Amino acid sequence: MSNNKGTSLNLSRGDFLKTLGGSGVALAASGFMPEIAQAMAKLPTRRIPGSGERIPILGLGTSRVFNRAMSAEARAPLKEVIQLHFAGGGTLIDTAPGYGKAEIVVGDLLRELGATQKTFIATKVRTDGREEGIESLNESFKRFGKTPLDLIQVQSLRDWETQLPTLREWKAAE
Repeated sequence: MSNNKGTSLNLSRGDFLKTLGGSGVALAASGFMPEIAQAMAKLPTRRIPGSGERIPILGLGTSRVFNRAMSAEARAPLKEVIQLHFAGGGTLIDTAPGYGKAEIVVGDLLRELGATQKTFIATKVRTDGREEGIESLNESFKRFGKTPLDLIQVQSLRDWETQLPTLREWKAAE
């Protein structure tokens, strides 16, 4: 693994994740949850080949937990999770329309935090048909208020023969 300066670190991804997870659990158990971000070292990054942008190797997933939080009370801890993610050097948030209400919740929270543009948003298309795929992605753009999104994947390779050419057309038009 190499750091931002290209020098090698003697730490595998697995070891890094174990250390990160252990640090978070220990700090949470000791009551220092807000200090987790300061206690963790900056996340290692990887360069995106097409743009040269560097993003942390770890992101914040939104399946399940972010799906259920529609009330302000239920969203408050999720907002704190996003803030801790950013404070710890995170920028990537992974979501999908197939995660129930997760895209709506994440989009709302990012707007509240004024963080939509600084977030590397990864979403997915998981539908059949060209027009249905375009409609799904347009809804995702609206939920985040950001066009284009940073990464769009064909989830579970569903109708990839249709969805992938559409995504390539959009990328070429940027």
